[in-house]
Amino acid sequence: MEVLEKYVDFYNKHRPCYALGYDTPVNYRKRFFKGELVRKNTFENRVLSEEPKFVQKRRKQAQSGDVSTFLDCYTTFLDCYKTATLFL
Repeated sequence: MEVLEKYVDFYNKHRPCYALGYDTPVNYRKRFFKGELVRKNTFENRVLSEEPKFVQKRRKQAQSGDVSTFLDCYTTFLDCYKTATLFL
């Protein structure tokens, strides 16, 4: 357990993080709450829905005909397989 605690300490206090501008998580948090960093409201315009975005996107693609369905892919596979077996 001591090894894990040492790693968590290193991870939070000593390791520079690319996503935080090469700052440590502890120092970034301190600077954020002091008001030294600009607060970004990334969820301000978010619209929550019952259906996840990837499902909505997939449904739109399927309705527009941009995405082939599993059945289309399987049928194509069977056609290729039948053609390949004719030459054996």
